[in-house]
Amino acid sequence: MLDIWDAIEADFQRDYGMDLSQVLDVISWRRFKVLMDNLSPFGAVATSIQAIKDTQPVSEDEKVQAESFFSSIASISR
Repeated sequence: MLDIWDAIEADFQRDYGMDLSQVLDVISWRRFKVLMDNLSPFGAVATSIQAIKDTQPVSEDEKVQAESFFSSIASISR
């Protein structure tokens, strides 16, 4: 996620008019996750993720780590 943080910031600004540097400390993890999950499929995040997928095979360990990360975010927001 940190590898594409610039794309995340750009998409939040473009899609929601939200400057993450100003609001990240005040929005909940649940809200961040909901907004993140619903970014434009044509935005910088989607493009960055697709480029990573196209160039780097994802190992099973990386899939487990990603699942664990997103599960932990979901549990924090509840």
